[in-house]
Amino acid sequence: MRIQLPFALLAIVLACSLASAPAHARARVFVASYGNDSNPCTFGSPCKTFQQAVDVVDAGGEVTAIDSAGFGPINITKSDAITIAAGAENEINLRGLIIEGSFTGATGIVFSSGGTLTIQDTVVRDFINSGIGLTPNSSAHFAVSNTSVINNGGHGIFFQPSGGQPVFATFNRVEAYHNGLKGIGIFANVIGPTTPLIAAITDCIAAYNTDGFYFMGPGARASVFQEVSINRSTTMANITAGINAEDYAYIAVSETNLVEYIGGNWLADSTSAICSYGNNYTDYAVTPCSTIIPTK
Repeated sequence: MRIQLPFALLAIVLACSLASAPAHARARVFVASYGNDSNPCTFGSPCKTFQQAVDVVDAGGEVTAIDSAGFGPINITKSDAITIAAGAENEINLRGLIIEGSFTGATGIVFSSGGTLTIQDTVVRDFINSGIGLTPNSSAHFAVSNTSVINNGGHGIFFQPSGGQPVFATFNRVEAYHNGLKGIGIFANVIGPTTPLIAAITDCIAAYNTDGFYFMGPGARASVFQEVSINRSTTMANITAGINAEDYAYIAVSETNLVEYIGGNWLADSTSAICSYGNNYTDYAVTPCSTIIPTK
């Protein structure tokens, strides 16, 4: 698998706040195609790999790529391409990456713990499983924007919290194409009906997946607020449905275009609800939001 940058000069791509750092850590470090991991990771003597840079960067520091190259996998703890297992107070930011699985890597970005994860201007493609796997084991905030997840064997984005604390996610200008399962799949089945989960999908496109946007609910009527909102987005040519809700899921949709000549535009089982604010573009009717009491 390869991790490379689409930028030629000084693109800041990684800023991570880690629980601890070695004594020789510094606030800003550099990687380059001509670097060496025995170097001190300065601009004049850059590292060769992201992993070495992450290992020596200060808590809250930045890793900067001087040129575009393959910089290897990253394991952030202070075969997946980037694995994040940080502390609850840590903030991780990924920006400007091209993460190529070459159909040998398992998942492009894996998050299991940390306070906040922001992914911007990134492409994740050709992984065996999911492009991005968000499986927080405690309260976490996610923001994914200007990002493409393409041609992954599993989900484009897989979001399944396992802790008993609130989780929040925003997906803005995300494009999910040709993934084997869901374009963006959100699953509340592990946390159950007593943990808050809020996800907002805005200005996104999901096409040529099994489902475009998918929400699996907690398996019983939620006693707290659990909702996925979809706004100003587009689904097209997904095999099963553009928007799919199962197992006591609640999805609210507005200003969205659904063009599903293969599967259905809307699909909800008998326990779930997809509601429309009446301003969507589709040939199929759906229950107005005004007639539905959200599962909260």
